[in-house]
Amino acid sequence: MKCTVYNIGGELTQVLSLTCSKQLPMIPHVGVRLYGTEYFYSDVIESRPVAVMQDMLEDFPQVSFDLGPATVTEKELEAVSYTHLTLPTILLV
Repeated sequence: MKCTVYNIGGELTQVLSLTCSKQLPMIPHVGVRLYGTEYFYSDVIESRPVAVMQDMLEDFPQVSFDLGPATVTEKELEAVSYTHLTLPTILLV
């Protein structure tokens, strides 16, 4: 299981900083990779194949952290509905 943090802001970081009235250092996107799928939060928890996320975000600065082995099987993970969970909750699954 891995956690990947991307800086997706680029030029939009300055625009969002003005909107927030605060200088933001970056606009992060965080994805948790498990069994070939990356789970992430937009306005709901979503998932895409890791290969798709790598293609979409390959030009953005990123770093991955190894979180160790999964504590659930792929079948157990597929049985969970994430539509009602918050991002911190999915990390505890």
